Amino acid sequence: MAVFPLDDELLTACVRCDEQPAVDELGYCGHCHWISLLEVHCGLDELGAYLFNWALFSEWCDRNGRVAPGG
Repeated sequence: MAVFPLDDELLTACVRCDEQPAVDELGYCGHCHWISLLEVHCGLDELGAYLFNWALFSEWCDRNGRVAPGG
């Protein structure tokens, strides 16, 4: 179980896997630190692709006299 920091003390266990010692200010171990960054990056890429496709669909609706949902 992770122990949350008091003042400047680091967490004793990783907040994600609870198996390795925490090594950064967010409480992640070395492995989970990079995995979490990758997950966020991939999620932002997916969100960008979704919004891009939604914009294309909205443009298609405008060109074809349709009303996009929510628009």
